[in-house]
This record gives sequence, C-alpha cells and structure tokens, in this order.
Amino acid sequence: MHQGAGRALSDSEKVVYNRTHAPWPVADRDAVLHNIARFDAAAERVELDFWSVEDAKEPPVKGVVRMPFLRGHWICHSRRSKGCGRRSSGGTIPSSKRA
Repeated sequence: MHQGAGRALSDSEKVVYNRTHAPWPVADRDAVLHNIARFDAAAERVELDFWSVEDAKEPPVKGVVRMPFLRGHWICHSRRSKGCGRRSSGGTIPSSKRA
C-alpha cells in the first residue's frame, strides 16, 4: 500500500491519496480520501471517519482502477483496552496483528 503525504485542512482533517498494490493479473486500486480524526483523551480513544472524494490535485493514474466510492470508520483504543476495530462490522484487529 502507498499513501501520499496528503494535504492538511486543519489539525484533525486531511485529504490523502491511497494506492493499494494488487498481485498480477489484477490492477492496483486507488482512492483520494477525506479523513477526519477525533481524539478523546479521557476515553483514550481516536475515531477516524474517511470517505472518497474527487481532487484535481490527485488525478486518476493510467493503469490503476480509481475506487468511485469508499467510506469507512475506525475506532482505536489504547493498548490497555480494546485495540482498534471497524465500527461497521464490530470486529477488532487481533492482538497478534497490532503494531
């Protein structure tokens, strides 16, 4: 996966380019994502909402499939609590996969 440095819109908001490399014969996929992060120090939690946007500064790349719609949400807790997971599925990243 490749992610560009992005463009900050504020301390908690950013637009980033994200490209996922795929094995042959599948073409790579990419998206330009608008991210908003919310920090809750008392709960030791970070929430991240993201969705795809069109951005003239990141035009489509020849040979790469631009994902027309991508939306998601992550909730990450401190290591002392629950780890990181997707709200939509209710799943978490297993402790063996956490950094």
